Amino acid sequence: MTELPHYRPSSLCFSLGRAHGGLTDIAFSRFVSRETGSRFDHVDYVELPPGADIGFHRHLPGEEEIYIIMDGNGKMTLEGNTFAVEGGDVIVNPPGGAHALLNDSEAPMRLVVVQCSAP
Repeated sequence: MTELPHYRPSSLCFSLGRAHGGLTDIAFSRFVSRETGSRFDHVDYVELPPGADIGFHRHLPGEEEIYIIMDGNGKMTLEGNTFAVEGGDVIVNPPGGAHALLNDSEAPMRLVVVQCSAP
């Protein structure tokens, strides 16, 4: 029987860095990618400390991204519209879409980011 991949935040190795020109460091772990044999460009587990952000950026026309907010609160900007997000929300960034995310709360925000490209 083939063992299925199973990921738990406590078992991931995190890196610190600024995402897309963000103002502060965030913690992230890229645990699935094309390099690991996946069809996804990448799947990241991300932790934004209070005040941290993923800077405003635009993807290529063939790239699509989904943000799954696990917990925390913040503000998402998507195609020029800014709105509140919280744990349990799923945001679909359309192909070629422009977006940013800010943790404007006093608690960490945790999310999963899934990006895929058209074949």
